Amino acid sequence: MRLFSRFSRGVAIACVVATPNLVLAQNPPLRTISKLDLEYAEPFSCISGIRELSDGRIIVADVREKTVQLIDLKKGSSMKIGREGQGPGEWTTPMGLLAAPGDTTLLWDPQNQRFLTIHPDGSVGKEVKVDLGGGNRGAIMASFPRGADAMGRLYYQGSSFVVNEGQTTQADSAPILRYDRRTAKLDTLAFIQLPKSDIQTSGGRGNSMVRVTGPNPFVAQRAWTVAPDGRIALIHPEPYRVEWIAASKARTAGPEVRYERLKLIEADKAPVQTPNCGVSISFGGGASGERTQIRTSAVAGGAAAPPRTDYPEYKPPFLARYGAPIVAPGGELWVGRSRAPNDPPVYDVFDARGQLSARVQLPKGTRIAAFGNGTIYLYRMDDDDLVYLQRYRLDQAR
Repeated sequence: MRLFSRFSRGVAIACVVATPNLVLAQNPPLRTISKLDLEYAEPFSCISGIRELSDGRIIVADVREKTVQLIDLKKGSSMKIGREGQGPGEWTTPMGLLAAPGDTTLLWDPQNQRFLTIHPDGSVGKEVKVDLGGGNRGAIMASFPRGADAMGRLYYQGSSFVVNEGQTTQADSAPILRYDRRTAKLDTLAFIQLPKSDIQTSGGRGNSMVRVTGPNPFVAQRAWTVAPDGRIALIHPEPYRVEWIAASKARTAGPEVRYERLKLIEADKAPVQTPNCGVSISFGGGASGERTQIRTSAVAGGAAAPPRTDYPEYKPPFLARYGAPIVAPGGELWVGRSRAPNDPPVYDVFDARGQLSARVQLPKGTRIAAFGNGTIYLYRMDDDDLVYLQRYRLDQAR
């Protein structure tokens, strides 16, 4: 059963041909998710991963508290999974959870540069290592997994940076990579164009350190994510539309979506309330013929970003600061829309054709953490920056 299939009943997607090559999709009515199913009583500091199992239990990783738990929300009980360390069955930085076939889960541990397998009963299985290589002439292939499909294949965004003779440069695009764990085969599915970053290099050949300052967060950027069936959703900001890339690399482009252009105001530049956590990455080496070395470390927070003057006049239709696009189990793509600073979150929902099938408003002050079987998990932060996990039923949307 497809999530939100009832939303599209009686809602015609009206299209008008403005020019021979331009099709505009009309926005469907706004639906709201507001009826809380339950909220877990114990707070978190930073939910870095969440995965719902087939019986409704969830696995939650908190990278700041250094915990991985198997939680029964109905009973309010929890069980610790693994322990901190570098040995068998141990993790150092529980950064992400990816769904593997069945109820098996992969815990991404960047500090140890490996995955740990978590069984449905909460026990920890064997480790999984993925070597994407350092690329030719110091090209950095990828570091962090961006998703997994139902077949257990892993998806990465390769870096656009190349280190050669101690110098780092940036290409205008990066590859979207698929790694099959059964065959160790690495495929390039597509390339995504990226805005330029500011690069500063220190040190000498073979031991260079690179600091990268990304583009202005309000600059229009393409985004992508992966669906359970292995399709790639590529979201374009200008014009705003969704393009699906099948496993065969065939492309299906949806129509351009109308949206209200929001002017960037001073209040937009204030930090968005999100958990104060993350992982830093640095890399070095990469002289001709050598592999590029990647180093990661966990951080509990970050220094304030330096002042910027390169702000655009208008905000793009979607922004990474409001959450990455995500595909629900039924295959629908959810894209968080740009909004005024105090407005509740609104998501555009796209179908497999790239058509805008629904618009959904979440409770104010919440963000999407994950989807389950007919459920959506949100988190909210209180005034003490504690994070509370909530579950809502998608069929309760009105």
